[in-house]
Amino acid sequence: MTTQRHATRRPRRPVALVAALVALVLVAAGAVLVVRSLNASRDAPRDMAGNPVRFAPGNTPAPSTIDQMQVRDADSGRLQVPSVGLDVPLGSMLAVDNVVNPPGFTQAYWVRNVGVAPADATSGTVYVVSHSVSRGRAPGNYLLNVDKGSSAVNPGDLIDVDGHDYIAQSWRAVGKTQLPAAQDLWDAVPGRLVLITCLEQPDGSSPDNLVVVAQLR
Repeated sequence: MTTQRHATRRPRRPVALVAALVALVLVAAGAVLVVRSLNASRDAPRDMAGNPVRFAPGNTPAPSTIDQMQVRDADSGRLQVPSVGLDVPLGSMLAVDNVVNPPGFTQAYWVRNVGVAPADATSGTVYVVSHSVSRGRAPGNYLLNVDKGSSAVNPGDLIDVDGHDYIAQSWRAVGKTQLPAAQDLWDAVPGRLVLITCLEQPDGSSPDNLVVVAQLR
């Protein structure tokens, strides 16, 4: 995966937050800006706090790419991590050209063409991805301790994916360019969950992904 720096474009009102996109397998996506300007808020997607979100130049998914994602909103129950207060709809999508770039900031997504479906959890690894947002609120933010640069999800914590209970085993920070080479994460391990978001830093950068690994209870 490649990493792009956050944009510095300034609207007429201050930038509210910067959100990092989740990427998977081969290539990283870029950054998005969340702004409070009236122009940005008309058509922009929203984060969980209702803040308007606008993709940085060059990172907006093309309509044709979104079509190829075949996004299904909240078609598979919910993603819940009670220890951190996360409870969001669980949609699904396809990786396109080995990139996962979800169009939304209020739900998590399991990746249909990587691993197995939540309903088939006992037969392989389920991959769930979400956005995290600097100074905002997206599902991935609940998984992070930004000040410490670490996971807020600890070994032993419960993670519920579409009614299937997993127990968190470990977490790690993986550089975005190194994620494709982390072969153990892509092995087909029965009953495993791999939960991925960007690991935000206090300065708003996100050079690494946070990867939480859990096992079916």
